[in-house]
Amino acid sequence: MSLILKGTEGAVLTVLFMLTRFFIPLFIIALIQHAVVSGADARLIAEEEGVSAGLSADLYTTTINKAGKESISVAKIYRLGKRLRFESKESRTEEVSIYDFDLLKEMRVVPQDRVFFERKITRSFLIKAEREGLYAPDNPNIKIDRIRLKEDRTDNHPTVLYLVVRSMKTGVQTVARDYSMVWEATDLGNVPIKIVYPMSDFSTVIVEYRNVTMDKLDPSLFLPPPDFLSLSPF
Repeated sequence: MSLILKGTEGAVLTVLFMLTRFFIPLFIIALIQHAVVSGADARLIAEEEGVSAGLSADLYTTTINKAGKESISVAKIYRLGKRLRFESKESRTEEVSIYDFDLLKEMRVVPQDRVFFERKITRSFLIKAEREGLYAPDNPNIKIDRIRLKEDRTDNHPTVLYLVVRSMKTGVQTVARDYSMVWEATDLGNVPIKIVYPMSDFSTVIVEYRNVTMDKLDPSLFLPPPDFLSLSPF
């Protein structure tokens, strides 16, 4: 593999690819600490009754293919409970995606045309959103285990680095497993601000949350403007 990264990221990448291609040794399994993924996760849940605490951030996503070529995308995100507003900075025209993970619904808003349309969130996007910290699933068939690796400092925040193992189950049988390295900011209530994970094609994804703000958000951010025309079904 020709991809070379320096320092911690290089070590992280090596570990992730080894974990993806080979079995985890039993002595590592013994270190795993169980993390319950719940709809009551304090970082993601905002009560409807007047509490609108949420998260906003600039989201930088870097994808590095196995030849070492990078591509970077940038977006502004707002997260409130299980709702997400995603404003891409890549398109020449302004476009906003609003996701409702409870209803598994995406609303694509095109401000310059004053229209929007709805569609179902795809399974592939749901998995991507889970891995990149955009939403926490409340799914009994997904088990999250974490190994605390070290204390670190990331983007001027004190962080703790974890190896996160996500197992998908059918009944008692594990049918799939993936691995990520996650840096959680201890001064932001343990919000993940950096995530690194490998893809099945041996590319690597690095997700960075920058300029994170934890504050009240207007719920109207997660709805299309009332005077916009719905083009659903599209």
